[in-house]
Amino acid sequence: MPIELWDRAQWQEFSAARPSPFFAQTQWFEPTCRLMNAEPMYLVLMSRSNPAFCVSLARKKRLGQTLLLTPAIAPYSAWIENFPDDLAPERREARRLEAMGEFAAWCEQHAAYCRIVLPPQVVDVRPFLWRGWRTEVRYTYKIPLEHGVHQIFRQNVRRNLRDAREANLRTECLTGEHAHGALRETVAATFRRQGEAPPLPAQAWDDYLALLSVCNNVATMGVFRGDAVLATIAIGFDPPTATGAGQSAYELIAGTTDEGIPVGASAMALCSAFEFASGKVGEFDFAGANMETIAHYKRGFGGTLTPYLAVEWSRSRRASFVAKTAPAWKRKFRTLLPKGSR
Repeated sequence: MPIELWDRAQWQEFSAARPSPFFAQTQWFEPTCRLMNAEPMYLVLMSRSNPAFCVSLARKKRLGQTLLLTPAIAPYSAWIENFPDDLAPERREARRLEAMGEFAAWCEQHAAYCRIVLPPQVVDVRPFLWRGWRTEVRYTYKIPLEHGVHQIFRQNVRRNLRDAREANLRTECLTGEHAHGALRETVAATFRRQGEAPPLPAQAWDDYLALLSVCNNVATMGVFRGDAVLATIAIGFDPPTATGAGQSAYELIAGTTDEGIPVGASAMALCSAFEFASGKVGEFDFAGANMETIAHYKRGFGGTLTPYLAVEWSRSRRASFVAKTAPAWKRKFRTLLPKGSR
């Protein structure tokens, strides 16, 4: 199967004509790539002159090495399969495995290092394994939204929601600069509390939060006590199609101030996100539950634990070092410099 590199217009026309994930939207994907100093790429595997499946990746140059990556701030790569509906199951499986093997071979030819996070619906990655790629299993929780979700909440979440009601907290759907400012404040508080740094430099990270506040198919929910914001969550939606609503909503980023923790503000923000999404999509995807404390908290909302896979390949130890270890050393070095020279 030949592989083509499509431009933005071709990708938009293709993805708009069929069910596509939120992460396929160029309005979100291309700025996200630019913020990590990468080039957006749209790879399309052709079968009998028709697209068989398509994936978007970020191409980045680092110390002379070419990297093909799922953006660090994206839980999954955009992955669209386009096999004929009338294709027999065994033929569909054979074409999928063939296409996946061709895709892996192309990546090995054109990059020194690849790391691709696949969405949960991609469960068979044997062509990658057969070519020596490494596989990592990750987990998320998914919640069906068709019939409401409150009945599946566990005791700790119910207690948090009771605390939020007793504290007279209110929720609001935020837009524009109001959303940007609320996200900035609450997410920064969460990173401080966790002792972690944002996945991008400070200005790029703030630009990403600004992008979420204006991007199509993104909603930001805020929880307030009076005029003070206590918690926020930004969620992305699979775009609606000509035949109906999109499939999923995804947690893109969430934050809670120190004052919001004891009054259940984060639980109220998530519940407002569920309610907002319930009329638009069929399920809510937490888009990751891999840290122990975060996984325990998200489990309380009663979703189904769902695995997803990340595949990784490197041409050499040097390429692996450049992709993974060198950025960490660069961040440590930057913290030692005076602020004006960083």
